[in-house]
Amino acid sequence: MAGRPRLVLEVADIVGSLGAERLVTPAMYLLTLQAIRTSKDRSLVRKALALYVEMHEQKVFSTARDRNMAAVLLLEVFGNCRDFAELLKLKMVYEKYMTRSGLERGLEARYIGAFVSVYLNSGQYTRGIDLFEEAVERLRESSAIGEVFALLPTKKVLSAMSSHQDVDLLAKWLEKVLDSDPSFFGYDVWTEFLGLGLQLNHYGLVKLIYSRLIMKGLENVSLDELMFTKMDEQNEVLSSLSERTLTEILRTLASNGDVNSTLALIEWHYLHKSFKGEKGLTKELCLDIIVSYCYHDEDVPSGKDASIENTLRVINNFTGKLSAEFDLSYRDLCEAMSYRFMRYNAVDANTEAAERRKTNYLENKLLEEDETGVKPQKVSNGNLHTSKKGNILMNAEILDFFVRDTLQHILSENYNKPTLTIFINCLLHHIMKYQNATGTVVALQAMHHINPHVVSEWLNQDSYDIILRTVSRSPAAKYLGYKLYQHITNSGLTITSAHYGDLISSAMKGEEDNELVQYYVSQASEHNSS
Repeated sequence: MAGRPRLVLEVADIVGSLGAERLVTPAMYLLTLQAIRTSKDRSLVRKALALYVEMHEQKVFSTARDRNMAAVLLLEVFGNCRDFAELLKLKMVYEKYMTRSGLERGLEARYIGAFVSVYLNSGQYTRGIDLFEEAVERLRESSAIGEVFALLPTKKVLSAMSSHQDVDLLAKWLEKVLDSDPSFFGYDVWTEFLGLGLQLNHYGLVKLIYSRLIMKGLENVSLDELMFTKMDEQNEVLSSLSERTLTEILRTLASNGDVNSTLALIEWHYLHKSFKGEKGLTKELCLDIIVSYCYHDEDVPSGKDASIENTLRVINNFTGKLSAEFDLSYRDLCEAMSYRFMRYNAVDANTEAAERRKTNYLENKLLEEDETGVKPQKVSNGNLHTSKKGNILMNAEILDFFVRDTLQHILSENYNKPTLTIFINCLLHHIMKYQNATGTVVALQAMHHINPHVVSEWLNQDSYDIILRTVSRSPAAKYLGYKLYQHITNSGLTITSAHYGDLISSAMKGEEDNELVQYYVSQASEHNSS
């Protein structure tokens, strides 16, 4: 009968209408409250309040257990309530009956939880979250945090955060919940949160789920143990994820520079497949590894920035040691490499001098503070070299040094030609996208200083495509475009309709109708007709 709430309610109404007081027992009241809670019918909240008040007025309680059970059931009924006005009645009932009956310690948390649920159910998201956070901080002073989470509507709160895409807050509270009880949420909830993190490329949420659930129990296990024990198959979560989901997790980890997690996931789920006769490491996985190095940020307060060198080393490993199917192009890496170029940490005499002045200033101020008690003001160095904002390679001197230094490193390490080509074309693409033809000239001159035969030995068709696109966008690159056109035609390189479009666009900067424009148009016409 308890599993049929409507029948229970009908019987309760019949008994009440007959005035059969001797049949109205505490068990009957409790069964009716339980039926209302189970039905999740919001229209019955008022009836539940009336029944609870009636139990106290009629003094039908026989034990403290009955009083506790009735209070808990009533508060749980409010889990589906949307009517804010009902909270006023609940407040009166709580103060008049519940606080005076010596009920269980957790009742206060359930009472606050009823308010949180009604706020969330009625669309008052911010108010509900604020109350939840305040309640956790206050209740944890007298109760274990795990008990607090169990008594409050924590699952409803975190689901609301997910629905509102409040991902930072969701990750924060999800971690707190997991610290108290790793099994608090079921697999379906994890899947919902993971899907949201992947959709928004939110590293914090995805990494939390990755480390706490997906790789749970596998952190310190070697690849050999994996091969012989099949622990990856025993991990229900890892084995249940689709290839698409794992790929999305990998993309999120890589695009946020988490090198270790990227390598670990590839090793665990993909690399061992080749030993089992399945498709293992692919070009896409190689790119994920390289991209993770590109987006990996390390604090470099002083000294030479080795991040580019580390990235080039990884690129060279894949271009030099793997089969022909791993043919990498600058197109695969240009966006990630631009991120790395933007964060290049240039260190020269000016920067070092500025850092010394800053250190001396702070030391002197600390001495003054000891003598006078005056605190030193915060000082920052706005030098372009150490700025975390903007494109540092727009500085011609830094760009020249960067190109020469990196190329010398590539040559000294004897990296292969594809690695050299990828670096050059990614750099040219970066300059094309964020700078202008002047930057291209500076970079080419720096390359020429390292290798006078750079044009014939290091540049390829992609290089010319990029340079011509840069020329087409620059307001004062007509001469450069013309000289490049002459070189391409004289060298027997392929010139395309797109190239003519770039040259015409460059020549039209200024006077639109000039001899150079007419010349390119005529050459393009001959090219298209041939």
